[in-house]
Amino acid sequence: MAEDDHGHEAVYDASAHAWDVERQGRFPERFLIQRLVAGLPRGAAVLDLGCGSGQPIAAFLAEQGFLVTGVDFSARMLALAAARLPAQRFVRQDMRMLSLGQRFQAVVAWDSFFHLWASEQLVLIPRIAEHLCAGGLFLFTCGPDAARRGAGWPAGLSFTPLCRGKDMPMVWRSRA
Repeated sequence: MAEDDHGHEAVYDASAHAWDVERQGRFPERFLIQRLVAGLPRGAAVLDLGCGSGQPIAAFLAEQGFLVTGVDFSARMLALAAARLPAQRFVRQDMRMLSLGQRFQAVVAWDSFFHLWASEQLVLIPRIAEHLCAGGLFLFTCGPDAARRGAGWPAGLSFTPLCRGKDMPMVWRSRA
């Protein structure tokens, strides 16, 4: 983690239980997650970047038979996720320093990617690309300004915006 993020980590740790309770029974992004993984084979590796408590996204992915790796920098959020989904892998890491030594068929960064400054997003994107298999998919939420800025993002990935509400979900497919 970056030195200046210890305060942010404390905020996420302090709100872990409340966040977990709030997400129970709420899964408005379900149709996008289903769409993302629809063509993936059972057992495909999927990264939930900024997984929080694992509810509902990592839990849904595990129920669908995918091998989930969740990354978050909140130890309390990860403890909730690991208790809920003990057969899945959870890693405490700052997503800006993403380094897992593994490739995934899909990466989901729902309600996490947009927490980063635009400059941090630009640094993270190539790291995510390094973690995607050829043809892998990257679903994330960003604000509308980031979507308009897409032309300045790294080559090697093509993306298609799927707009919905104030958050702008984006899906990228890595080139084969």
